[in-house]
Amino acid sequence: MFIPVYRLAAIALLVSVVGLASGGLEYAHNLTHAAEDQACGGGGDGPDGGHSHHDATDCLLHAHLHAPLASAAPAPPPLFQGLADLALPPRVVPRVSSRVPARLDCRGPPSA
Repeated sequence: MFIPVYRLAAIALLVSVVGLASGGLEYAHNLTHAAEDQACGGGGDGPDGGHSHHDATDCLLHAHLHAPLASAAPAPPPLFQGLADLALPPRVVPRVSSRVPARLDCRGPPSA
């Protein structure tokens, strides 16, 4: 009963990732901007013909399309790593005990 819902969610996720990764969403959005420029009477070629360039400064969707999806966490500077080494006690690694026999019994060469 819920399998079609899972498939629908997976298909929607796949289409959205492919649209973002391939640039298809931005291309379609640029086409809508070009159509808006044509509808305003300007060709969109320069300052006389309307907006010549739509970007993240005047369009929220362009800002969302060019924003990173996830930001990487910055690495801590070496100074803070050194302070952490001084402040935190060293990690104690338990030793694995190994028994060493006091003597080795050797019977010598085999007799014939």
